[in-house]
Amino acid sequence: MRIAGAVIAVLLVLSVPPSTGSVFAAELSRQESVGLLNDGLRAFDRGTALAKQSPGEAAAAFAEAAAKFQQIVDAGVENGRLYYNLGNAHLKSGRIGPAIANYLRAAAFMPQDTRLQENLAYARLLCQCDIRESGERAATRTVFFWHYGTPLSLRFRLGLATYVLFWLLLIGRTLIGRIRWGYPAAVCLVLWLALGVSVGVELRHSATHQDGVITTPDVVVRKGNGLDYAPQFEETLAEGVEFEVVEERGAWLHIQLADGKDGWVQRKEAEII
Repeated sequence: MRIAGAVIAVLLVLSVPPSTGSVFAAELSRQESVGLLNDGLRAFDRGTALAKQSPGEAAAAFAEAAAKFQQIVDAGVENGRLYYNLGNAHLKSGRIGPAIANYLRAAAFMPQDTRLQENLAYARLLCQCDIRESGERAATRTVFFWHYGTPLSLRFRLGLATYVLFWLLLIGRTLIGRIRWGYPAAVCLVLWLALGVSVGVELRHSATHQDGVITTPDVVVRKGNGLDYAPQFEETLAEGVEFEVVEERGAWLHIQLADGKDGWVQRKEAEII
């Protein structure tokens, strides 16, 4: 990892304001957190250097880096660059599930980061699964591609811009009646309503739904919340499979997959985003 990247990561950890919820736990001082970050970056660099001649040692170094970054996260620090580094360390160490989980967490902070999106897409390709979206869900994503394919922040800014432009056009129509302001105003109104609904739907979904990732290989999905229940599917779930949480019950999660199928997995076999 480049020195500039390390400096940026250190600055990000130091600059996250307490108002965002990214604070240091009492048992881990700022100096200790920065020390862990630097240790993690050095371990990541060591793994990169060993990748070609000694893959086993490299994987161990990447796992060490992930452990250091995770300690900072466990202390209460949250920012996109830290989650991105943690995802990279997991990916390099061969942990596809935790890599995808942390890339998704990073995306909440920096949704337009190109490298993050590329790494997330690559990690998803490595996931050994063939779970296709249900026809209804795939059709919805196709029709509303602009909703699923653009960041929430961008849709919010565009909605705000069309809202302001709509009222400016109405004012212009009132003051200068000779110019045809009605058609542009109607277009702005439609865009404003569409973007407003899109933002509202996503905010409501985020408040009422949780997503997760399988982080353990060969997970058995069961018909109920207990080991005595029979398997729901003939095949196990691979590490890296993404799902939506339907219900949490003790040490078990009721999950729904992209194809609409559902079942129960142990909480320790997955991470909730």
